[in-house]
Amino acid sequence: MADEISGAGGTAIAVGVDVTHEDKVQSAVNNVVCALRGVDVLVSNAGIQSVHPVESFPFRDWKKMLAIQS
Repeated sequence: MADEISGAGGTAIAVGVDVTHEDKVQSAVNNVVCALRGVDVLVSNAGIQSVHPVESFPFRDWKKMLAIQS
């Protein structure tokens, strides 16, 4: 999407960040604000898929999934 926006004459960047680490999120936000001199629109599209039968769903995977969705 960032390429399409840029190709149409707008300004956009895509940033990949591990959203389970607050310090990495804050660092990414700071870098974007510095690079673009502010943020007008932010799309947070974070998620993972961990497929297991419910009776054998690993607790660590459950906690990771919840951390990303919060």
